[in-house]
Amino acid sequence: GAGLGAAASTTPVFHDMDELIASSGFSGSESYSRYPWWVKEVDKPTAEIDWNLMKPYDMRNSDKWATPELLAKYYAAQLKHTKECILNKTPGSSLKDYALFGGIKGSMMQNVPKVGTPEPNLEYLYPTDTLTSLGLPRYEGTPEENLKMCAAAIHLLGGRDISVVEVDDNVKKVLYSHSAMLMGGKPSRAIVWEDVDNAYETPEKMVIPNKCKWALVYSCPQSQLSRYRSVIMGKFGVFGAYSDIAVMDQRLQKFLRILGYQGVLDGFGGGNSISSNSGFGVLAGSGEIGRHDYVNSPSFGALMRMSQFILTDLPLAPTKPIDAGMWKFCQSCKKCADMCPSGAISKEAEPTWEPTGVWNGTGRKLYPVDYPKCGPWRGMPPGGIGHIYEAGPGGCSNCQVVCVFTKTPKASIHDVIRPLVSSTSVFNSFFTTLDKSFHYGGAFVTPLGEVNVSPDEWWNRDLKTYPFKGRVMGDGWA
Repeated sequence: GAGLGAAASTTPVFHDMDELIASSGFSGSESYSRYPWWVKEVDKPTAEIDWNLMKPYDMRNSDKWATPELLAKYYAAQLKHTKECILNKTPGSSLKDYALFGGIKGSMMQNVPKVGTPEPNLEYLYPTDTLTSLGLPRYEGTPEENLKMCAAAIHLLGGRDISVVEVDDNVKKVLYSHSAMLMGGKPSRAIVWEDVDNAYETPEKMVIPNKCKWALVYSCPQSQLSRYRSVIMGKFGVFGAYSDIAVMDQRLQKFLRILGYQGVLDGFGGGNSISSNSGFGVLAGSGEIGRHDYVNSPSFGALMRMSQFILTDLPLAPTKPIDAGMWKFCQSCKKCADMCPSGAISKEAEPTWEPTGVWNGTGRKLYPVDYPKCGPWRGMPPGGIGHIYEAGPGGCSNCQVVCVFTKTPKASIHDVIRPLVSSTSVFNSFFTTLDKSFHYGGAFVTPLGEVNVSPDEWWNRDLKTYPFKGRVMGDGWA
């Protein structure tokens, strides 16, 4: 009772819920509040500090205890424990657990992934310790078990909608004959498949082993900041996703290496430089192709940077393409085409086999985008490096942003619309009109459909109540 009485005496009096929610507990901190009202600001830290006694610490003293003999003893014990755990498949310390830990830890080194990967290293120990030198077998599981394992790992790392394509002679056609000249200024090279154990590259070619028969595909949601169109803030979503993908690829590649397998991709978070990521996304079932020539995800709509993929020799159970009614919806909607400032997106009623030029692929009946019109509107930061189609001054993401399916998880009306669209096309035109009436074609739109015109409002948002958690893909669509 005494404790409750003391607490009551220090608790502020709030007249209504608005006052309680708005309170910060900080003096003069209306513009930035870190904690709730019950956390107080004080003039000094709660632990005492004597600045007269304090002096800069010599970090060389921190490991003087670590003699070579002691480290050798500790390392031998660690090695013994690790081998026993892996061989005994100890829950929480099995090979897949060590692999995921090594993958997460691996991005600390910021190694750029590339086509050719080194021998699988247990780099949480020492770079010289491999599965072979430790006398350990590689991970073995059924294709179904392997898919479930990879899905759990990728979800933790930030990917969503994890799917698989089995790579046969037809699927190999989805890869390019020659790589794109993408970020980093890497020259275009021939992409070939060979009967080799490990991927490698030369100045003339990029070689993928024929035994890499599976493409592991995952969705990379793009930030809601993309809704700020034709200003550089809108590019936060684009290049933020690419940055996340680059780290994700490093981690996933190392995860596979520690398991005893390889992951083949071309680095810089730009798998699209060796193949159509949209092609793999459609074949794996990450989504359906849209009128805008992007993958439409059932979860994220068109606000997807990539359906990223990594080719591997780890056997995986294939997933199937999907039909959520989105491709059929695109044929009557045309909203992205109407909102395209360049006129690059087709407004034709029916899809076609005919490309608009050599910049389009063949063998797909869809709405080919006239990319020479699109390019100048997309834009790069001054002095940036990137794809030739992003060489212009703009920052356009209109086709992604205005899509009827591109709505935040808080837009509850879409919990009704999406199932209806997947089962019938009767209401498609009505839903397009309804989408426009909610102002989703305007500037930045909040989960409640309110138009938030000024990007400055984002900079001044309340970090405690803002509905999106962060920029990392899949983590709330910041």
